[in-house]
Order: sequence, then C-alpha cells, then structure tokens
Amino acid sequence: MALMRVAVIGAGLTGLTCASRLMRAGMDVRVFDKGRGLGGRLASRRLENGLRFDHGATYVETDDPAFLRTLEFVCARGAGTKTVWASGEAKYVGLPGMSSLVRPLAEGLPVTRRAQVTAIEWVQGEWRIFFESDTVQEQVDLVILTVPAPQAAQLAAAYPSLTSALDAVDFDPCWALMAAFDGATAHAGGDAALPESLTKLSVESDKPGRSSGASCLVAHASPEWSRAHLEEDLQTVADLLLSEVRRACTGASATPSYLSAHRWRYARTSTSLARPYLTSPDGRLFVGGDWCLGNSAEHAHASGTAMANAVLEAFSLRRRAS
Repeated sequence: MALMRVAVIGAGLTGLTCASRLMRAGMDVRVFDKGRGLGGRLASRRLENGLRFDHGATYVETDDPAFLRTLEFVCARGAGTKTVWASGEAKYVGLPGMSSLVRPLAEGLPVTRRAQVTAIEWVQGEWRIFFESDTVQEQVDLVILTVPAPQAAQLAAAYPSLTSALDAVDFDPCWALMAAFDGATAHAGGDAALPESLTKLSVESDKPGRSSGASCLVAHASPEWSRAHLEEDLQTVADLLLSEVRRACTGASATPSYLSAHRWRYARTSTSLARPYLTSPDGRLFVGGDWCLGNSAEHAHASGTAMANAVLEAFSLRRRAS
C-alpha cells in the first residue's frame, strides 16, 4: 500500500504532537503554519538587542503522565527546564523561550512557515491545499487541522456536521503587553494583587535561562478588558496596559525601553468541544486543538495524541483490509 500523505495545518503543540507521532510511524507528513515560528501560543518574541518575551503561555504545568513524558523528553534535549516555584508547584519553561518546548517535536518534520492555507478541496481522490501567496497546490491523502475552531470551520465548510460542532466552540480574547525597563528591577506582587483589568503579570527576566540586562515584563489583560479594546491599535493598547501594569508592579514607573502589544483573538476557550477531536464522516479530515478539551498545553497535547492514535488505528485497519 502506498505511503499515506498527511498534511497538518498548524505548528502549535497539537499539530506537532500529532505530526511527530505519525512521522515516527512511517507516514509522509508535512506541516504548514501561517506564522514565522513554531509553537502557536507557546510563543516567544526575540529582539535583536537580546530581549525576549514569552507573550503567550508563560509556563506549562501538568499532572498528565503522557504530557509529563513529553516534557521530560524536551528537557533532556536542552529545550526546557523544570522549576519549582515558591508555591511548591512544578512548572516547565522553554529554553531560551517558551516556543523552544515544541522544537524537539519538529525535528525531522518538513515544516513550511508563512504558509497561510486559504482552502482545502477533495479532488479526484486526494486533497488539494491552496495557499494565500503561492500558486503551488499540495496534494495529500489526509488533512489534520489544528487551528482555532472558527478558522477550522471555514476550511471544513464542505462538512456541515463538523462546522455545526465547531460553531459551538467559543473563545475569549486576550491582549498581551510586552515591556522592558533598563536599569530597573521589576517586582510583581503575584496574581492576587492584580487589578481586575489583568489576569497575569510575569517578570520574564526572572525565569531560568533569561539574562538580558533589563527587566522584561509580560502582562495579560482580562477577557473583559481585551474584548472592550479588541479592535484598537497596538500603540493605544500598549499605553493603556502599561498604566494598568504600573498599578501592580514596582519598577515599572520608568519609561520603558521597549513597549509593544499582541492580540490573541482566540486566547482562552470559554466553551470547549468536550471531546479530543472531530473527524469527517469519510475519515479524510481531522480537526483538533486545545480548545477541544479546554485551555491548557496539556489539552493541546492530549488532542494531538488522540488524533495521531486514531489515524494510526484507521490506517492499520485500512492496510489489513487491502
């Protein structure tokens, strides 16, 4: 039987977890992502002057044995480290940034970045994948979508049963602030001391493996604040969030040497799918992500693992039937 050609759309934790498992099983796997880097919301912004901000997830924690094994593998490759916080909780951070946590999963995988998928069509017994800025079409046997549910619904429009389920998933947005202060030592009082406008404030320069000579902060706005300012421009949002940060953080009163904001339109799942993935009635299309089960990296890993296992089981049955 010919080697199955699989396209995974999305190079976040779900996509790379699924793709790496399928590749190890011998499938012809290709990964496409619209961004410049890997990791999705396990994101890091690195500047030329050495500043780095984990403006998505600021750390990862889990009790799931399968995800723990993956994190231990990542740490053994030097891409992450386990740290015990003052609360006694064990958390994992990427080295040198959170996006590094997925890099060992991408080893050996052909990943095409800055590849915005605009449509997928089933034509003459195979999928054709169309891209925004490229006339070349990818041709594969199976497509796995690991993008946010609203984007997946657009691509899966040919399957009403999928789009109906995807339309029921809902998200809260989040504006993230990135700020650096030269010569200042920032100190955050903890999440309990935050104003209602913020849900998280992290001193990035306090994390293991971060040494930039400046105090780097990342703040996440609340869903309510983010929704109220969702369509405002980056500079306006950055200035407004800086005012909120100064209410909760000492050392942030000086003029920042760097200030920027990033909008996560699909930041946190408010209504999940309540199952690890969806598949089309014909078995040609799979859809998954952390939003299937919740909000966390643990949920992303569980969805990617479940889809890979389902594909391998179906492929095994197909081979036995041939």
